[in-house]
Amino acid sequence: MIEFLTLWTAGFAILAVAQTRTPQRAERSDEDYEILTLSKGLIVLEALEGTLEEPIPITRITERTGFDRNFTMRALRTLRLKGYAVQHLSGDWMLGTKITRFADRSRRL
Repeated sequence: MIEFLTLWTAGFAILAVAQTRTPQRAERSDEDYEILTLSKGLIVLEALEGTLEEPIPITRITERTGFDRNFTMRALRTLRLKGYAVQHLSGDWMLGTKITRFADRSRRL
């Protein structure tokens, strides 16, 4: 990172360039790389835990996550688009088949 500094000498401004050190990759924490929207979407996915047998309404999902209804619905529709969530005929939500495939694969390892 480069910073520009203004120095005053004998009534004249002098522009000076100072090199500052940025943290190396090894010095950064995982939180420095977090994608907040992705994290919020995963929280919505986690709120669907235990829904394989019984779908749950969006109001319960918003209660579990603390997110507003608008974001929760957009996240659920994105998860549905990618196969991670399914909307029941009643309008309630449950885990999709893609997440169960991941679970099956992890059991085999």
